[in-house]
Amino acid sequence: MTISSESDRQRYAQELAAYTLRQFSAARSSADPAKLVKATASTSQQKHQQRTNKAPGTLGETSGIARA
Repeated sequence: MTISSESDRQRYAQELAAYTLRQFSAARSSADPAKLVKATASTSQQKHQQRTNKAPGTLGETSGIARA
């Protein structure tokens, strides 16, 4: 069984974060900018549509208790 020190865990976490950032950056830079803008706009429109289609009085309510 391997017992890691706190510094080993921290170094691993930093290396993993750096690796993940490199992968994300590479994927983002290889994406077609036109498709990226279109996908972002589509997602924003879908979120807006979901917000505006809610029944009146349901915005922000998380329980079935009526407010006085």
